[in-house]
Amino acid sequence: MISLGFLVGLSYGDLRRKEIKLSVLAAMFVAAMGYLMFFGQWKSSLLGALEGILLLGISKMTKEQLGEGDALVLIMTGILLGAGANLELFFLALLFSAVWAAGALAFCRWNRKCVLPFVPFLAAAQAVLAVLKC
Repeated sequence: MISLGFLVGLSYGDLRRKEIKLSVLAAMFVAAMGYLMFFGQWKSSLLGALEGILLLGISKMTKEQLGEGDALVLIMTGILLGAGANLELFFLALLFSAVWAAGALAFCRWNRKCVLPFVPFLAAAQAVLAVLKC
């Protein structure tokens, strides 16, 4: 649930300004480290962070077609959720964004050059996964 709160908060900035506030990301990092100290599933958390680090490398190679901030958010969610749950979150968010983009291309005047913020899709995916796991 901690990750959902941060994702919702980050979504606002991503939608409005197309940027992710570093102060919120820093708070998310502190929460993630605190979580690790008390509930310590280090192996899974480090693997989850590695997924985000991989995306950060892809972001650099593709000249930020996938935003650097999005990759940093996935590093934090990887620490909080662990490897398996972070992968579920990422792929569900990709599915949501693909459906949204297809609809926007088909029914709106979007083109392939339009920028689509990704963090709101991460927040939606986290909400769906939280409901499904209850």
